[in-house]
Amino acid sequence: MDKKVLFLIGSPKPKAESASAFIENRFIKHMRNKSFELESINLAHIGKSDELKKKLLESVSSNDVLIFISPVYLDTPPSSVIKAMELIAENIHLVNGPKTVAAVSVCGYPEALHNYTSLRIYKRFADDAGFVWSGGLAIGEGPAYVYAERIFSAIGLYGRLDKAASLVVHAITEENAIPKEAIELMEVSLIPNRLYTKVAILSAIALAIKDGVWNFSDRPHLS
Repeated sequence: MDKKVLFLIGSPKPKAESASAFIENRFIKHMRNKSFELESINLAHIGKSDELKKKLLESVSSNDVLIFISPVYLDTPPSSVIKAMELIAENIHLVNGPKTVAAVSVCGYPEALHNYTSLRIYKRFADDAGFVWSGGLAIGEGPAYVYAERIFSAIGLYGRLDKAASLVVHAITEENAIPKEAIELMEVSLIPNRLYTKVAILSAIALAIKDGVWNFSDRPHLS
């Protein structure tokens, strides 16, 4: 029987600017030739209408595996993702059968460890809902997966992500937990931390200048 997999995306950004959407696509690439039925829902606006809430509950009920892929906002998943988890937990009586839950948490900091609190929240949701927690991946340097995609793809820097995605897909197929190897692969920085930080600072300066800000030492809120 085909496994039905539901991707729950937490980023409110357009797909072209979203590290979560990029990572989802890498997972889908490894699932296309296997026995999976795939569905994807963006949770950014899930709380805005009863119709969207109903659709979410129906999709959760009809799928076997839930994979959250989301950024980190202030050490937690975005509020829309938390609201979606609360909605599912409150209506667990409407959900058919046990589900397997996995999560990929993506932060903008160089170090993947800033995702640990978010992953504990996903696990708590799975445990409280009576679902099977398969495990989670913590990924740092999220913007690097979007803004340098062509360069990094050309020089093979996404190899670790593809390897980890392949291991996760195999684990889901065999109904096993995400292996330690996949977790460790994604905790290695995509590019050196110092280089990433310098590029981030230069990018912030460029955006500030674009918005007409030239005095970077100005602190108007302190005056």
